[in-house]
Amino acid sequence: MEALLKIVLLVLLILITYQDFKHRAVSWVFFPLAFASLLWIQLLEKTHSLFMAYSLVNLLMMAIHLLVISLYFSLKEKEFVLITKNKLGLGDVLCLIILCMGFSPINFICFMLLVLITGLVITLNLKLFIQNLNPKIPLASYLSMGFMIVLILEYFALLNPYEDLLITIINY
Repeated sequence: MEALLKIVLLVLLILITYQDFKHRAVSWVFFPLAFASLLWIQLLEKTHSLFMAYSLVNLLMMAIHLLVISLYFSLKEKEFVLITKNKLGLGDVLCLIILCMGFSPINFICFMLLVLITGLVITLNLKLFIQNLNPKIPLASYLSMGFMIVLILEYFALLNPYEDLLITIINY
């Protein structure tokens, strides 16, 4: 059952990646399905209290992050800016919310930093070579691709997104 759910989640992530790269928009149906798949996987695999604690901490960090971004743009433009209107797509925010369930807080921060920096570097390099490139960054695509890599590494037991490797190394 768990393997089937992970395959479904991988397919949904592939569809999100494809649609976001191609159209800079994603069908809303994929997000509740991905949320339900990941939620079900996590409830089967993890202890419920650990899953809830990690998810809530990650959601709180993400809410603070989005609030700070909104405040920055509001101060910059001297009026209230709702970042999901013209700065960040709703699909990007939904993807971020879904990914809050997939990691321990430290791994979530590391994942976000790695994906955001990699996505920015890739997009900037593409803009150098492609003249008519859509100026919007396909954040949901980069997040989905990053999470696909995490799921594949987890399958081969090379990574556990719920185990803080940094803390484990420091403790030894």
